[in-house]
Amino acid sequence: MIDPRESILFLDRWPASNPSLKHSIASVDPDALAAEYRALWANAPCRLTSYFAGRDGTTRGRHPDTPRIQWEPRYAMALWNLACCWPRLDGGWHRFLDYQMPLKAIRANHGIGKIDLLGVTDRGRLIVVELKCPRSGRGQSPMHAWMEGLRYAAIVEANLGVLAREARNRFGCKIAAETPPIVQVLGPRSWWRDWLDSGLKRRAAGDWNLAFARLASAVEARIGVSVECMATHTNIGEVVDGLCKSRPSFDCPPNLYLVHLDRNPHVFEALQPVNRLA
Repeated sequence: MIDPRESILFLDRWPASNPSLKHSIASVDPDALAAEYRALWANAPCRLTSYFAGRDGTTRGRHPDTPRIQWEPRYAMALWNLACCWPRLDGGWHRFLDYQMPLKAIRANHGIGKIDLLGVTDRGRLIVVELKCPRSGRGQSPMHAWMEGLRYAAIVEANLGVLAREARNRFGCKIAAETPPIVQVLGPRSWWRDWLDSGLKRRAAGDWNLAFARLASAVEARIGVSVECMATHTNIGEVVDGLCKSRPSFDCPPNLYLVHLDRNPHVFEALQPVNRLA
């Protein structure tokens, strides 16, 4: 089993500077990271209860100034409540099956939480979505989000058979049971820009996006788990009233953009909406 104290996959902090985020990412050995993924897959927890908890998209309302409010779960819930299909670059679509999906088998499973959103493509491939949308500031980096998503992807892949059966029974959808999942790092464009735009903070972090793209490509070649970086055009500040409802909501589905981290300067590529209900 992986020792989280000596792990890349379980590393909790990926700061922008001292050392630079570019240096931290570039120093990661893709073989070592792939080995950690396989080790977690081989020793992944397996729940004795259902992965899909039958959530209904509602929560107790909190005032937006409440200190303990958790914005990312509410944002995820609002996306799930739209019950729509989302476009993919290849012309297909994906939809969200569940939000805040538990992965722990026992409370002591260190570094393992809940999947922000679990989606499935029209071809039956699961998507593990790690959502980042801080109310203010940059918050955690895309690298932090990717490592978290990779941990969850390893557990999902280890339990694909169980998940496929549950998804078929609950949602009537077919899961490709031998295909590794996709990790999607999703956040508002404002969050991506805070990490990508030029300035003192950007110079301190270095060209981390290019190092990220190279590492992601190398890891995918080794374990088959691809990473996609996606952005919505809304941020929490624009939709806070909707998120504070007992049923978090958006007025309409946010536009979705592909973030090209391998291009410098960065590019947001708008994807065409899918005219299909989930």
